[in-house]
Amino acid sequence: MDALTRDYSRRDLLRLGAGVGSGLLLGACGNLKTDSPAKSTYPDHAVEWVVPFAPGGSTDLIARTLAKGLEKPLGQSVVVVNREGAAAVVGTKEVLGAQPDGYKIAFPPSSLFTITPLVVKNAQEVKLEEMKIVTGLTVENIVIIVHKDSPYKTIQDLLQEKGTGKKLKFAHSGVGTGVYFSQLAFYKEAGIDAIDVPFGGSGPAVTALLGKQVDVAASQVAESNKYVVSGDMRRLAIFSAERSQLLPNLPTIKEAGFDLVVDQSRDRKS
Repeated sequence: MDALTRDYSRRDLLRLGAGVGSGLLLGACGNLKTDSPAKSTYPDHAVEWVVPFAPGGSTDLIARTLAKGLEKPLGQSVVVVNREGAAAVVGTKEVLGAQPDGYKIAFPPSSLFTITPLVVKNAQEVKLEEMKIVTGLTVENIVIIVHKDSPYKTIQDLLQEKGTGKKLKFAHSGVGTGVYFSQLAFYKEAGIDAIDVPFGGSGPAVTALLGKQVDVAASQVAESNKYVVSGDMRRLAIFSAERSQLLPNLPTIKEAGFDLVVDQSRDRKS
């Protein structure tokens, strides 16, 4: 039985939602090189930044932008490596298995530690206490998006699918992620029959929507923005407590009658 077909109550979904809040930059705990007598020489070679999702999503874009900016102050290369799989488990586990010397860091979402163990049967457990948080980074809103040719012009159009018998296909970045949970909770609350289509990251999920392989998707704002700007996609609603100052004309899910607020914030862990 997959997560979507499990009989989640509204209380279950809202409880899961409380854990979506942040993404984290992490590394394995232990005697980091910065604790040694040679700490003043760190880093003396390249640092590897593991993004546990496919290229093209906001996690990947943020990591690559920041990595480039870090190279000058660090005096070393910061190499971004994508290790997608199991909603960030694969890449994060790789960092956990590395030497705890600060030369390999991870960038997983906090949903890995809060939602994934609850909604994915036999999920590989990744314990937060095994890693060290380095810093907080970003907070991003999640939006529902459709292809330009979609019949859904507004969120109210989408809500009309309730009771029609149509099985709506929605793309997401992996079971247990905030992008997955936001859609799961919404369709459950709205009474819409929906089938989830998982991908290794939001980049491939957005590409699938662009290719009309699915009916709808959700993403962080930045991940789909260029397609919205080009006119290839449109946003229907945003999972924020109130309208975004950047997108004042975009209604919230709350305005549509659903008390669902989900965002994605990120920190760095080492």
